[in-house]
Amino acid sequence: MKSLYISSLLVLGACSSYTSNFSPDITSEDIKAHISYLASDSLKGRDTGSLGEALASHYIIERFKEAQLEPLGTEGRFIQEFDVVKGYEEGPTGSSILTEHESFSSDTDSILAWAGAATASAKGKLVIAGYGINAPDLKYNDINPKIKGNVVLIMRFGPEGDSNPHTAFGFHWSLDKKVKNLIEAGAIGVIISEAPLYTTEGLNMDYKRGKARTSIPVVQVSAEIGAKLAKDYAGVDLEAYQKDINKNKKSVFKASSKEIEIKTDVQERTVIAKNIAGIIKGKKEGLGAIVVGAHYDHLGMGGSNSLSGSKTPQIHNGADDNASGTAGVLELADYFSEHRMDHDLIFLTFSGEEMGLLGSDFFVNNPTYPLENMRAMINMDMIGRLNNRNLLIFGTGSANAWDSLITKANTDQLEIKQVPDGTGASDHTSFYNKNVSVLHYFTDTHSDYHRPSDDTEFINTMGEKMVLDHVARVIEDLDTKTTEEFYFTEAPVTQKRSVTMSGTTLGVLPDYGYRGEGMRITGTSEGRPGEKAGLKNGDVIVQLGSKKLKDIYDYMDALNQFKKGDTSTVHILRDGKAMELSVQF
Repeated sequence: MKSLYISSLLVLGACSSYTSNFSPDITSEDIKAHISYLASDSLKGRDTGSLGEALASHYIIERFKEAQLEPLGTEGRFIQEFDVVKGYEEGPTGSSILTEHESFSSDTDSILAWAGAATASAKGKLVIAGYGINAPDLKYNDINPKIKGNVVLIMRFGPEGDSNPHTAFGFHWSLDKKVKNLIEAGAIGVIISEAPLYTTEGLNMDYKRGKARTSIPVVQVSAEIGAKLAKDYAGVDLEAYQKDINKNKKSVFKASSKEIEIKTDVQERTVIAKNIAGIIKGKKEGLGAIVVGAHYDHLGMGGSNSLSGSKTPQIHNGADDNASGTAGVLELADYFSEHRMDHDLIFLTFSGEEMGLLGSDFFVNNPTYPLENMRAMINMDMIGRLNNRNLLIFGTGSANAWDSLITKANTDQLEIKQVPDGTGASDHTSFYNKNVSVLHYFTDTHSDYHRPSDDTEFINTMGEKMVLDHVARVIEDLDTKTTEEFYFTEAPVTQKRSVTMSGTTLGVLPDYGYRGEGMRITGTSEGRPGEKAGLKNGDVIVQLGSKKLKDIYDYMDALNQFKKGDTSTVHILRDGKAMELSVQF
């Protein structure tokens, strides 16, 4: 972490690629200048916690200072820091396998801890359990009772190949499911071997956000090491063994009397992310604040959220998503520094949005300005592709007077579609869930979304100016409204908010930044089973029916035991207190 900080200072000190001659008016020229810097290749996609994001945060802070905003972060700074888990990595002692005659180490051999493994060791007899699949629908089951108390060797993928996850067995490829099944069967350790007949992309510690760690050591090995262990311990030719299973689609279990010891050392790989917060104090005291916000992080070099289809890392500059919204915050800060309102105006840029609204969620749970004094929050996410004057504004049902304010401000004859829902896949959701009235400005998605082609050249800067002019007029009008004239209302739900499932659901919105055991929620969908059962924002679901939950993936598995009309219980922690609620699906 220290090396990243020092590198940031060196780069920032040398950075002179942007101008500071910005107008106090909202101009297309300034919009282009902001986006050109924020979406430049030199920032490498502004991934959360990266050096590129640090450069972006420095740029935003410098613009806030020039606009004479006061810091509203922590400790008198513009910055509010928070930790983000970006993945897992091996700890200092790494991973190892110790047999009767030799040892393998991640320092020297093709072995690597599995990302979900515990930091632990296990010693026991080695058994071989095929692919580790339990598929009753296919009359196939590798989960043998003799697994209990032993270390288990399994292969990746399944009997129908490794290239098509949509085969009958493809549903059962998930290592999370395999390891979970083995743990439930009593395995004390797991060795995941590359399958000899299938191609491999190499061992990795891919991170699945929201996934809980297991309680046992789990190590990955190459096909060569897997074959050697199978031969030495059970006299099994692993390639012939795999061919037999694939041909007959029948499980073959092999046991040995020899002991093996495996060790894994796994630690979280965390980064420090930064929200940036500034304030322009109002001309009158005690009126509260209007919040203007946007996320400034993006996808970095791609990763699992990229839609590019390429396995080669590429810079995702995110000009529209969301350098455009960040530029909007900067332009409005400049404008209102010269046109002060009676209300306080708060300007926020969030990190971690692409990972699940992490920055805005952290801010509303650790506010640097009283939430109860926030009159409204206006969010801008992807406002740089205005086409035929078509503008979407979400959250219009979250206050009694939004409709009239939006209509009155539309002097540029924009074709505005209003969506009442106060929630969605952007940072306004975090504020709405705290009963703050919200708007979300959006010029709609496009074919460059989450792709390397989302670049500055495609930004409609004149169109974005029209969007920002509309936002400014809404703020100016809202500034004149009393609490009797403008107040929070619960918005109807028109967007899908819950975890996507094909069958039954509770209709809840998970908190993807939660790192404890269970699944914490940030809201419920109106009229859905969770709301009817009495679930509330902040509840941690620890058990659903007979199924105890470690994470969101256990929740999704637990739902499979129910069908529409079933009744059950949901066990939760609310403010640290255990509660049991009745639910009907």
